[in-house]
Amino acid sequence: MYKLSVSQLRRSDASIFDRIQPFLYFDPEDETVAYASTLEPVSRSYQYFALMQVSRVRRLLTEVIQRRQRLLAGATEDGLWALSRLS
Repeated sequence: MYKLSVSQLRRSDASIFDRIQPFLYFDPEDETVAYASTLEPVSRSYQYFALMQVSRVRRLLTEVIQRRQRLLAGATEDGLWALSRLS
């Protein structure tokens, strides 16, 4: 999963933004941020990364957030410091 700055992507390469925009899940709380996710390639020699549909990206992001919250809720003080560095 990729977290993207919408304005930065538009400035750096508008044509790429236009091509991937249908696959971007825009953060409802901050529309300057969007998420995209790719499917893993079938083999290492196959260097094509397909973008996931927006509904699947939204579901995957929800799962990631829920897992992170569960980990943080069950973390000890030492573990909490380590997990906070991952954010």
